[in-house]
Amino acid sequence: MNFAVGGATRSPTVAWEELQSKRRQKQKQGRTVRLAKGKRRLNINPAEVMEVFWGCLARALIVFAIASGAYFGYLYLTQSPRFDIARVVLYGNGKLSREQLMARAGPMMGENIFMLNLDGISKNLAAHPWIRSVWVKRSFPQTLEIQVERREPYARIELDRVYVMDNFGILLEKDRPEYSSLPLLTGYTRTAPKPGDLVATEPMIRGLQTMHHFNQLPFFKSNPIDTVRLESGERMVFLRRNRDFKVVMDMETVPEGFKNLVLVLETLDERDGELEFIDLSFKNQVIVKHKPATHRTAPLEKS
Repeated sequence: MNFAVGGATRSPTVAWEELQSKRRQKQKQGRTVRLAKGKRRLNINPAEVMEVFWGCLARALIVFAIASGAYFGYLYLTQSPRFDIARVVLYGNGKLSREQLMARAGPMMGENIFMLNLDGISKNLAAHPWIRSVWVKRSFPQTLEIQVERREPYARIELDRVYVMDNFGILLEKDRPEYSSLPLLTGYTRTAPKPGDLVATEPMIRGLQTMHHFNQLPFFKSNPIDTVRLESGERMVFLRRNRDFKVVMDMETVPEGFKNLVLVLETLDERDGELEFIDLSFKNQVIVKHKPATHRTAPLEKS
């Protein structure tokens, strides 16, 4: 078989060798191109490497500086004597002893102002029977301000003995002579009561409110009701200060009973000194009892 190239005839052997030579040249050229391309991929720019390195180092230094500043700042704020409590200001404590309140609040003087547990101080003080609410505030750098709202004595209540309570029915302390003008609640029982206990009941509150409304009437102006006695269930007895007159009422029918009392007093205004009691505890019925004739006070004769 002969190959014709350029008009010349060559033997098959020569033509085959030329063809293989051309293939080897092409393969060599392909390897050279691929090698050249690989060398370009591995080409690293030192300037770019240094730029990346310094950028990472700068970020690391910034993070380290922030963390160090936070740590040493925390140490300064929590350990520096500049922020130790040197003064505690109390507002609203009134008759409550400062020493007693300071002891109940817990350690404060010399303590770090940032480390103080304000909620704990508030709870400790609020547990005092005489304190209704507490507000605690830091005043930098070394002052703590404490505002307390004190409970006010509202009435006395006889349990195992006589106590003083506020208008929410919280026992404050045992009765003392200075509270003798407060109204007295009797007829209640309570085992081992102590200051801070809630002893108020709904009938008790209504009884005190009713007593207040009674004392707004002219009939009780000079000799007000000062004692409310629970007899049974919702039945209560209201006694005037000199115990010369009483009103009986059922707490379930207070509005109706109060209206009936006003009507009765308007008709008996001139004879109020002869009344012994008025019973308003019956529905649609008012019982009025006068003192026996032997106990009536005779009018004074003018000289």
